Amino acid sequence: VIGTSGTILNIVSLAARMNSHEGTIAPENFASFSQSCTFEQLVRVNEWLAQMSERERRMVPGLDPSRADIIVPGGQLLEAILREVGAKEIV
Repeated sequence: VIGTSGTILNIVSLAARMNSHEGTIAPENFASFSQSCTFEQLVRVNEWLAQMSERERRMVPGLDPSRADIIVPGGQLLEAILREVGAKEIV
């Protein structure tokens, strides 16, 4: 699946920055060469962001602060769409 909205780009970027072993965000200067994430990575980043308040999300490195209020519902909607169509990855 190919995604183009700002929310999709931001959430995929966050998922790419996630340290798969620690579940933490990589350093701010980390430059991912991959702008894709698996369905499982999307689920993991959605769960992580949903545990935070909007104020906490505004401080997450790599998260556009203007999207802190919509990133959780946007990520959950994206997750539901990918699940429905059986997609394993989003680019």
